Amino acid sequence: MTLLPLLMLLISAPALAESPGITTTVEQAATATPKEMATGAAEMVKEINAAVSTVSELLKAAENEKKKNEELLKCLKDKLPSLETIREIAGEKDNELKLALASAGHPEKTYRELVVLHGRAKELLVAAQQCAKSAGADPGETVSTVTGGSNGLLDEEKREVEIIDWGTPG
Repeated sequence: MTLLPLLMLLISAPALAESPGITTTVEQAATATPKEMATGAAEMVKEINAAVSTVSELLKAAENEKKKNEELLKCLKDKLPSLETIREIAGEKDNELKLALASAGHPEKTYRELVVLHGRAKELLVAAQQCAKSAGADPGETVSTVTGGSNGLLDEEKREVEIIDWGTPG
């Protein structure tokens, strides 16, 4: 199969989105101490940078495939610019947070904004990884569905991805 290098990259890439190193939420941001904010911000920026690197590597591997998967390329190319923008804004917010913490200002709003950016980066990383995992199978072998939510929108808590093995075509 020509997607072997891509799958190896996917398997060897850090699974930040699946098992994040920190589990900050907007609610936790409201009660975080200055030290927790500084530590949390550094970890979130690190994870956002890793997400950009992972998607960049996935895109590079997909572009280097002999048989191009246009759907995968489109998916990854759609996710990468958003992740790069998030990385840039997160860097700015991290600097704002450091200044607010150093001047005994009020860093809570900036920290919450960073938490939201981090959450969006994780969502984009998971989506890019799902595209790559789906592309790694032969046609007809897997089907992915996403269920949950209300009014046609997904609720984050109810997001579920089901992979169905249809077996080998006969």
